[in-house]
Amino acid sequence: MTAITAARFLTTSGYLTQRGAEPARGGLEVGLTAGRQAAGLLGRLDAPALPGREGRPPIAPTEPTPPGQRRYGAGDLYGSSGRPSAADIQQDRIGDCFFIATAGAVANASPQRIQDAISYKEETGNFSVRLYDGHNWVDIEVSQAEIQDNIQRGGGSQLDNGKPSAPIWPAVMETAYAKLRGGTLDQGYETLNKGGKARDAMETLTGTRGNDLSNRWVDLLGDKATANAIRQALADGRPVTLSTDPEHGCNWLQSLFGCQPAAQDGLADNHVYVVESLHTNDQGEVMVRLHNPWQHNSEDSVGESTAANGTSPFIEVKLADIVRDGGFEYFNIGPK
Repeated sequence: MTAITAARFLTTSGYLTQRGAEPARGGLEVGLTAGRQAAGLLGRLDAPALPGREGRPPIAPTEPTPPGQRRYGAGDLYGSSGRPSAADIQQDRIGDCFFIATAGAVANASPQRIQDAISYKEETGNFSVRLYDGHNWVDIEVSQAEIQDNIQRGGGSQLDNGKPSAPIWPAVMETAYAKLRGGTLDQGYETLNKGGKARDAMETLTGTRGNDLSNRWVDLLGDKATANAIRQALADGRPVTLSTDPEHGCNWLQSLFGCQPAAQDGLADNHVYVVESLHTNDQGEVMVRLHNPWQHNSEDSVGESTAANGTSPFIEVKLADIVRDGGFEYFNIGPK
């Protein structure tokens, strides 16, 4: 998005108008401040990636896969559609929702970015994945045996969920990411199981950490401007994720003074979702359509009684409920 385009978007979205400001916090003055800050935020989305904050372990060379062990090839990466999407992911036993959801969001918004990152080498029978390590783009080889290892670990594809013909790109990419983070697969998966941040996964996949719409930004811009920013990001072909926190609770002392726990929003705590779309319902409420990388939203797994009790990977939640109940960490908006 150019500076001129951003300025037009902010103006038409109400960022720079009295209507877009929140009168209780200073009306037009606050609206102008929010507009300038939002313009800076959107402008930074196309800025070069910042240097990484820490080094990475060395990755050992990967041996060629013997011809008799070459189960997968280039035609297995994306299935019959030939294009990656969030429908291909399924996080299971590895605790890296931050990476799998971000990969799904990037696949939805710009599938060519995923396709450009992965290649198959006929001469070795291995796949090569290009990821950003915080300093440079690096090519990481993934062998057929390492793909099988990922499947056995219950990785982020659907290959271990009764779908042996599912697209393999999530398994290939997750394996490469484990090697990037740990040097070895065991150390890498151990690191992934400790969790992480969607913004860091966005940097690994795109070269930039994107920008966060956090509680501070939402409080400053208001729900309407926040919704407009997310809608515009999705329309521009930018990947968007939502990271959650536990809702506000009350300890025993606070309860004595009338504290009431925040209402449940139906979303899993400390989790990352793919943001699919926004729409306004008949009551004028902004609804956020989310894609759970678990590929379901059952109450037992999510841990909240207000979760959608079914097998659908999608759940719709009011934007106001997401940002007002304490269960919200940030939306991350990636580059085009």
